[in-house]
Amino acid sequence: MKLSFRLLAPGGGDLSAMQRLRGRVFLEIGAIAESQLDAAGRHVLEDDHLAWHLLLMHESAVVGCMRYLLCPVARVTFEDLRISETMLAKDVYWGPILRDAVEAEMAVAWDQGIGFAELGGWAIDARHRCTAAALRMLLASYAMAGVVGDHICVAQTNASNHAASILRRMGGTKLGGLPIYADVQYCGGLVLLLRFDSRVVPVKYRRAVAAIQKEFVEPPARIELATTGLRNRCSTN
Repeated sequence: MKLSFRLLAPGGGDLSAMQRLRGRVFLEIGAIAESQLDAAGRHVLEDDHLAWHLLLMHESAVVGCMRYLLCPVARVTFEDLRISETMLAKDVYWGPILRDAVEAEMAVAWDQGIGFAELGGWAIDARHRCTAAALRMLLASYAMAGVVGDHICVAQTNASNHAASILRRMGGTKLGGLPIYADVQYCGGLVLLLRFDSRVVPVKYRRAVAAIQKEFVEPPARIELATTGLRNRCSTN
């Protein structure tokens, strides 16, 4: 089965197929309620058009997706981030700890001259879960640094299934020692906050990541880049 990657820059293409896949998968695994889908079955986030999207393709069909919302650390604040809308952020005790942890990561990115991003929307069609394709999808997230630049990112990961544990084996670390928590935005599912550094690729996967980076640059048709430049939710504030 021939699979390939497609990388969409902000404003770089039609997101409908990706949003339908994300909606179907998230509904299947209980991460969202049916009321969170639109009439076409799409899971639409207001800032989808402002994010980078990594797509796993089987011929012309989208079978996997992941989104990166890159934020300019010089202007972004904690309130600009989706993570600030989580149940943990609203908790009297854990909220300030979460803010401190995120702002510390933003400060590291600023000091080291790299980007800061929120990672999310990881969804893979059932036929490709627990396969090499799923692993390559995760490795491709590191390979993206060759296009969008190095960055530190934070992510809300599903701890109700194997997603969070898989991401930790792929280099994710717990953000600020924060606990797993239940979030009504995920239908009461368990969420674990992780952080990643695109420069810190697990040794056993470095060769594979380098090979995937070549897939991004050698066949230009697989990458759709916006001509309007990088835009994101944070820069509109």
